[in-house]
Amino acid sequence: MSFSRAPTKARLLTERRTLATTERIYKILEDKKELLMKRLNETTLDSIEKWQEASEGLAKAYDLFALALIRMGEPAFKSATSITIPDIEVNASRRKLMDVTHYTLEMADHDLPALSLNDVPIKFYEARERLSEALGKLAAAAASEDLLLRIAENLEKTRRLTTSIEKVVVPDHKETINTITFILEERDREELVRLKKIKKTISGRSAD
Repeated sequence: MSFSRAPTKARLLTERRTLATTERIYKILEDKKELLMKRLNETTLDSIEKWQEASEGLAKAYDLFALALIRMGEPAFKSATSITIPDIEVNASRRKLMDVTHYTLEMADHDLPALSLNDVPIKFYEARERLSEALGKLAAAAASEDLLLRIAENLEKTRRLTTSIEKVVVPDHKETINTITFILEERDREELVRLKKIKKTISGRSAD
């Protein structure tokens, strides 16, 4: 193995400290990965539940509108629906969960406009209330899915990083440490042999 710097004892100590730090980082990332996986499972269930609630709310609203249409007739129904739903505002805010930045969506408060039309059945009022509630649930479901996707993305990045550390970074440091240790030990043995030869030479001269 070639080195950009000489294989010295100082380099060996640096490599050992770097390896220890890398292993600590790996442990932290593994813990993070476990927490992200747990959060991913929880958010998946939450997202499914929210989409189901939104779907059921919309279905109920449409059923009520259909009943109102039958009761009112098409002309009166169109007149009522043209003014029944106001402009909808959605408030978005950015939040951070662990290392995951995501957005929450909430329906802005609004009042449903009053109707001055005659012969508007109660089903119509119920339908627009259910529709307003369902739209709020749709916003919550969309925010939950956004969080789900961002957790999954962060989890994949963390997984790739831990794999790189485990399969590449740590083995490289260990190999470097082993190589430097071997070179230094060889140098020590060579130095010991050299000193023995010097000692033997000096002892032979003294005997003469």
